[in-house]
Amino acid sequence: MIKLKRRTGWVGMAVSLKIRVNGEVVDKIEHQQELSLNLEQSPSSLQVTQAGSKSNTIDVTNGDTLVIRSTFIDILFFSILLISFITSTVFHQYDLLWLVLTPWLIYIIVLLFVPGSLHRIEIGGSAYDN
Repeated sequence: MIKLKRRTGWVGMAVSLKIRVNGEVVDKIEHQQELSLNLEQSPSSLQVTQAGSKSNTIDVTNGDTLVIRSTFIDILFFSILLISFITSTVFHQYDLLWLVLTPWLIYIIVLLFVPGSLHRIEIGGSAYDN
């Protein structure tokens, strides 16, 4: 049995993560949720996905405790994009909206084609992880 903790913060918190063991979806994990999974085969490869993006793949064995976190790059990039989008709409600078949409397109491409750019799975963690 492995223990999974989702500590991804506010980025992507509205959408659950699908848990894949050896390529097969076995469960999903919500924002700030902790759950236990029984591995039929140990060791197994584990990965989480969200809306087409993929985390890193990690080899796990029964007894492991894993923490799923957002990456710093994702938090930073998403924050900049969100702030620029809000300011462009609040100040009615729609002629500059392409400046916001272009980075969003790059952001989506990176998320879809670079595994581990949105979420990272790490072995370890304690009951006091935030």
